[in-house]
Amino acid sequence: MLRFPIPSSTRRIATGYVALFVGFVLGAELGHSLSISPAFATFWPPAGIYLAALLLAGRRRGPLTVGVAVAANLATNCLLHECSLPVGLGFCAANTAQSLLAATILRRFGPNFALDRMRNVAVLALVAGVIGPVVGATIGATLVACTFERPFASTWIIWATSNGLVGQHFIPHAVDHGFTAVAASGALAVMGVFNFIGSIGSGFLTDRLGP
Repeated sequence: MLRFPIPSSTRRIATGYVALFVGFVLGAELGHSLSISPAFATFWPPAGIYLAALLLAGRRRGPLTVGVAVAANLATNCLLHECSLPVGLGFCAANTAQSLLAATILRRFGPNFALDRMRNVAVLALVAGVIGPVVGATIGATLVACTFERPFASTWIIWATSNGLVGQHFIPHAVDHGFTAVAASGALAVMGVFNFIGSIGSGFLTDRLGP
């Protein structure tokens, strides 16, 4: 019987994609279980997982990374939560646009982007906590408003704040090559401030803009 040995690098890459798929699905289910809206997940850990995976994979393996993430996204939305395929693809488009935009911007700061300076911490906060989530929230809230007749404004607020905060918590684990304890503490402080402001602001505005 002929045997074709699989290179260790190939096994490592395959294991990484399996971990991405499983992590995405588990994170999505955690988000669904903690969400307050029946239309979409108001807490979305895969936002950070997706972006971290794109940063680690690089441009060459980016398309495959997107494919695995989209497959996991469709699996949790369509198979586990009985979402229609068009709506599931719409959610995939929102999540992918958000993560791809953030990853593209962060890559412009070099392949070894690290939280070793407050400037980089600010860039991370802006890209992962504001720019990416704003794009994803705009697409997602439009889809939810058209499909489920939910108010656009409150959906946008919840989507943008929840995705932005989760992204900031996960990304440092993917880009922590050499940052100092001071920089790490500063990053955690920034995340804590955003977490507090986002949580309070989201609840306050949603109560007033919701149905």
